[in-house]
Amino acid sequence: MPFERLLMCRLRRSVKIFGAILGLSLQLNAQTGSPGTAVPAATDQTPSAVIKTTTRMVSVEIVARDRQGRPVPGLTAKDFQVFEQVQPKKDQRPQTISVFQAVDWAQLRAASQAPAQLPAGVYSNLVNPQKAQVPPTVLLFDAINTDLDAQMQVHQQMLKMLGALPADVPIAVFLMSDRLHLLQTFTTDPKLVREAAAKTLVAGQVHPDQDPMDDPNSLSAVLEGTPNLPPGFLASVEGMEQGAFSYAVSVRMRRTLDSLRGIARYLDGYPGRKNILWISTSFPLLFAPADQSTSGGSFTDMQAFQGDMEEVGSTLMDGKIAIYPVDAGGVRTQGMFEASVPKLRQPASGANMGAAIQREDTLRQGAQQVMRDLADETGGRACLGDNEFADCIKKAVDDSNSYYELGYYPDAGAFRGEYHRIVVKTARSGVHLSYREGYYARPVDTAGINLTPGALQGDPVLNRAACEDPLTSTAILLMVRSIPPDQAGAAKYFLAVDPHMLTFTSVEAGNRELAISVAACTFDKTGQPLQYLQKNSVAKLNEQQYATASHGITQTFQFAPKPGIARVRLLVRDSASGHIGSVDVPYVEGNNPAAATPEPAAPAKP
Repeated sequence: MPFERLLMCRLRRSVKIFGAILGLSLQLNAQTGSPGTAVPAATDQTPSAVIKTTTRMVSVEIVARDRQGRPVPGLTAKDFQVFEQVQPKKDQRPQTISVFQAVDWAQLRAASQAPAQLPAGVYSNLVNPQKAQVPPTVLLFDAINTDLDAQMQVHQQMLKMLGALPADVPIAVFLMSDRLHLLQTFTTDPKLVREAAAKTLVAGQVHPDQDPMDDPNSLSAVLEGTPNLPPGFLASVEGMEQGAFSYAVSVRMRRTLDSLRGIARYLDGYPGRKNILWISTSFPLLFAPADQSTSGGSFTDMQAFQGDMEEVGSTLMDGKIAIYPVDAGGVRTQGMFEASVPKLRQPASGANMGAAIQREDTLRQGAQQVMRDLADETGGRACLGDNEFADCIKKAVDDSNSYYELGYYPDAGAFRGEYHRIVVKTARSGVHLSYREGYYARPVDTAGINLTPGALQGDPVLNRAACEDPLTSTAILLMVRSIPPDQAGAAKYFLAVDPHMLTFTSVEAGNRELAISVAACTFDKTGQPLQYLQKNSVAKLNEQQYATASHGITQTFQFAPKPGIARVRLLVRDSASGHIGSVDVPYVEGNNPAAATPEPAAPAKP
């Protein structure tokens, strides 16, 4: 896995090479044959970094703090020990550290160069880390899982947090509601961030985690004590309320996962350790195998979401994204004893009152435990049990400014999706370590993956990234340019992909295989998706082709567009790793020369 310095160099090199690739695009168009066929780009013989070949190196970012919470400098690889526990086994296997470096953003800023410039007419998901003075931080306001009564408290805390920010921290503001809304792109302008934060006051849920049997406004509460009700009627009402409550929790979980997935894909290409300050009053997710009883499992079947949670958790962990859950409710009293209107149904007996208080305590303690688990699994810190959260964002920025990164090759596990628990220890006295505590071992070969060449319409993961994610994905560097199509009325695009972000699997001596999917989603001027298209390709590469592939992978993608297109999103997914890169390109029919000619263009000669 590349580190920050390599990434900066590679980005500049990729732009230079891409310019040369574009100069040969028409010739390469003839070489690619049918759309979706992977072909290594023939370019100059500039030396490059080694591309990935079914390696399993795991990268771990470690924040070392002293007893006062300050960063601990000067540690070396000898100060760390790494162990892995492949669940459900209990033994911890020691791992050999293969790569180690201390990351200091102050030094990276001093060594930064001018941002890379793209050729005219080229669109890319290129991230220029030189623009960021410090690692980017996301403020994620969660309207799906936040109690509406906490809105003003949330707003006040956000203003305090923004006031505590250093002046050079790039901040993006997201609102998680019916879908993910980007309220403000990364900026260091505090005025813009405050204006975006003010827009979050309009959203929230009325007691999202309150069990209907404790809700004083529920239908069963209104009917309770009503004379002459049919036998079993009240029990039926309570059953319907429980079913509706369980369904509502499931919807919240699905929307929460979709939002986190979109943010993770967007941040993946940014170098270094990134922060998400997730501001909410409820966190109904777990990204690692754990006891389901403390995470809303009594309301809905957590197992139904386990696959999605594994996918989102892996994307966050692989992208070096740390979650800092912020309990927007702060210090709260029991709902039964609120000074204003009580939030709990007044029970008919003391025993029922005790049960209601116990349910609220269990729910609150479970939510706080999930906050700690989310922070631990991703290397962040939970901010809870306090009404002052201004220092939370400062801690997040400090953690990302100075940390250690090590890499190792795990020596156990089948790499078929099992969970690997990571344990890092240090012999240094008084040093506390924070790091992501595990990962799901994705397959590093194509076994079991549907790679049937040709068009596919039913891939939900890629379809969602193409047509539903509000942001582009940056895990794979992708550059796109419109080129003349082969027939009238068609749209055709030339794509160049950074091979260092792809995985080449060894299939036999001297030969390797590259399996990728290319997809497109078209949108009208209102942002509504019109059509989705996808093609898979599997390329067999000999030694010479593999050596050439280090300079770039090229693709063409042609399709018949539907009327009303305003924008096209093009994507590439590495089948072995699951990583995705996407680019948004404005659609202008006049830019496609063949669209205005009645006769199809003559096919290029090989």
